[in-house]
This record gives sequence, structure tokens and C-alpha cells, in this order.
Amino acid sequence: MGGSNVIPPLAIADPGPPGVYGIEGTADARNVPGGRYYAVSWTDKSGNFWLFGGAGEDAKENFGSLNDLWEFNIATKQWTWKSGSSTLPGYNGGQPGVYGQMLIPGKNNTPGGRTGAFGWTDPQGNLWLFGGAGVDAGGVNGNLNDLWEYNVASGAWTWMGGSSTAVSVAGVYGNQGSAGSGSYPGGREFGVAWTDQQGNFWMFGGDGRDAQGQLGELNDLWKFIPATRQWVWISGSSTGGGMGVYGQLHAPANGNTPSARNSPAGWVDGSGNLWLFGGIGYASIPGSSGSTSNGFLNDLWEFSPTKNEWTWMGGSNQITNGCHATNGSPCGSPGVNGTLGKASAANIPGARFAPVVWVDSAGNVWLLGGDGFGSTDTAGLLNDLWEFNTTTNEWTWMDGPDAISSSGGNTGVYGSLGVAGAGNAPGGREGGIGWTGADGSLWLFGGGGPDANGGFGYLNDVWEYGKPLFHPTSY
Repeated sequence: MGGSNVIPPLAIADPGPPGVYGIEGTADARNVPGGRYYAVSWTDKSGNFWLFGGAGEDAKENFGSLNDLWEFNIATKQWTWKSGSSTLPGYNGGQPGVYGQMLIPGKNNTPGGRTGAFGWTDPQGNLWLFGGAGVDAGGVNGNLNDLWEYNVASGAWTWMGGSSTAVSVAGVYGNQGSAGSGSYPGGREFGVAWTDQQGNFWMFGGDGRDAQGQLGELNDLWKFIPATRQWVWISGSSTGGGMGVYGQLHAPANGNTPSARNSPAGWVDGSGNLWLFGGIGYASIPGSSGSTSNGFLNDLWEFSPTKNEWTWMGGSNQITNGCHATNGSPCGSPGVNGTLGKASAANIPGARFAPVVWVDSAGNVWLLGGDGFGSTDTAGLLNDLWEFNTTTNEWTWMDGPDAISSSGGNTGVYGSLGVAGAGNAPGGREGGIGWTGADGSLWLFGGGGPDANGGFGYLNDVWEYGKPLFHPTSY
């Protein structure tokens, strides 16, 4: 539907198509964000799609931490550059944040460049942003814990909380479950975020700072109440590297918790429960007398916000390949794909991190790609497509190869621009973003992976998976 199908050849180590920004605040068919991954995405009350930052290419083909904000109008299929900078201060740079005064909106305010941040949409349609790895007010790089609100109607950012500096911002955990103890999360990136049915924001894990200011993978679960601007530490450890407590499969329990991890997938089901899948994190190794390893995960979890309980719903609670894949791949469990297009309780995607996930208008979950394992003991950039039914708790492998090509990532088949085709397929990728249209269509943007020619870099391709194509031979 848009963007480039080929990454331009560049002399630098981080290739990707540059952005075409046009005039700030003006939609144009020629506009398109530059190639990037680990950006933040939202959908507003009008059904338009929003994108902020990530690591990628500016208008001049410089690579770094971006802070540009974009709107995509699903009706006109046009991008509008809304705020932030179109250029970076040199290669691998990032624009500092302009914070202004806390709780006071300002047209000049803007978050600094960052990657792996968290995003939520509130009931009023405002966009919220937390943390990530990026640039603070003084131009210093680090793990951020700043909280921002963007008012879609006024076009202004407001600094709502957290620190304007990125120097070892430790978490303050206070009393678990208490909203009045002055708690707040430490700086972090690459976790997962949800919004519950009451409009509260939830956040789990990522790479960041624990209560001692130590940097590592986290498994803390936080709730943010927008009405009172209070953080609540709900569960998990206040220190990094926490191991999971799985309990019994399908049995909720107060002591259950996923292990520390980064870059998992997450979604909310029709009953308001929060779901978590995979990522990079900690698990035990079979037959190793209690030894653990950091690797790719494919465990599936459900969290009930009303009961504050985690339930292990599927996938492995161990790293089953024993961390000795013959090709030197990292630890992780291969998937069970089953038969294409057929649901089964035995099916499970292979262990992976940073896939793209959507929830369609029928409440079904769709998952594409990521970096990890297919059905074999070889890791790379995947482009397999899965559907998950939260009612039956069954996965269906819907399309894409079940294994990785020898190049380390499956190449995309683009076809003709704007024309649906049974042979079309986005290439393997990690760190892309997705939106769901009001008509149930699924939209995909960017990520890191191969282009149509097999060249690796940062993508800015836009794809639509339309509702009429929901069958196992087309996407």
C-alpha cells in the first residue's frame, strides 16, 4: 500500500529508505516516514493511525533515534508529519526532548528521540507515551521513564510525569498494590503495554532499571491510573532477572508471574484480560539440574485485571533445545505449526521476540513474524502468520513459511502497489508496528528485515491484510 520495496544501497552500516516529510501538518500522497523499527503506534477515536519515533532514517538518510510524529489517514491513504524533527544531529544521533513545564501543554514541547517506548490511547482519544531508550532534555542517551500525553485535537504534547533526565533512573516500587505510595517505574525499553476496559494503562517488563538502579531484564507489572496520574506496582520483582512462576497450565494463581523479558507481544481480549506472548527472557533448561538461560520464549500468559492473577495458558516453560543448536542459534523452542489453516490445541508459534500483533473486529488475534524460531531449530527473521482464538485457546498457522531461509530472513513478495494478490507477502521482520482498521483490516508498517531483493535494513513498507483475504493462501 505504500513505502519502498527496496532498501537503497548506502555506505553506512544501517541502510533504509529516507523519510519524505513534506510540510509539517499537511497531508500529501508523497509523504512517508523513513525506514525504522521499534516505533510506537496508536489508533485515535476517528480510526486514524499514528506513529512516533523508533530507530531509523531521517529525511537525509541519517540513522538514529527519531522523534517524529506521524498520522496516517486510512480513508485517504495519506501520511501527515505532525511534530518532531525531520532530521537527526548526525549519524546515530537523536534529537533532545523539549519538556517545558510539567502538566502544561506547549506547541514547542516534544519528546526526545527514542526506540522501544510504550504507548496507550485514553478514552478521550489522546495518545500517551512512556519511556524507551533515547535522548533526554540535555541530549544524554539512556533508559527514559518520562510520561507524555499528546492531544490530537490541539496538536500539543504535555510532559505528564517521570524524569527529564536519563541517568540511571531507578524505579520506586513502594507498597505492592498501593496507589498512594509514590511509586513509579524506572527507565526502560522494549516491554509491552495494554489499556484495560476502565481506561487504565498497564505495562510489563522490558530492559531497564530496577529499584536499585541496576540495568537488566524486568518482570514487574505496573498499572497507571490516568485520572489520578498514579502508578501502582501490581506484581513481579523489584529487581531484574526475575524467574517465572508458571504454576499449573490453565490454572490462575496469585503467585504466578512471567519471567523477566523484553520485546514480547501483547493484546487485550474481549473480556478485558491482558495477554502476553514470548520475547527474550529467562527460562530453565531441561535436564540441567535447575540451570537457567536467557533465550527466545514462546510461553503464553493471560492476566485478569479484576483478580490481579496471571495464568500460564500455553507454550513452553523451558528452553527446550538446550541452547546447543548446531548452527549457533540462540536458545529457544521451535514451534508446532500443524496443518496450514487448521486450528489445534497442540499448535504453538516458535519462540520469538518483536513480532507484530493485531486484534481483528471479531476479537481474534493475529501475529506476524518476529526474530526467532519457526518449526525447526534455526533462528532468523520470520514472516509466518498466525491466528489465535482466545475463546478456544487454539493457534492456527495461516500463512508464510514455517522455516527460515538460509539468508537468515524470508524475503518479501510485493506484487503491484495497491493490488491485492494471493502470492503477496511481507518479508521477515522484527520490530514492525500494526494497526487494525474499523473494517477489520490489518495494517503493517516497517520493521527490520529483508526487502524484495533480500537486502537487509530498516523498512518503511505499508501493507494491508484485508478482511476478504482472510484465508490460508493470501496475505
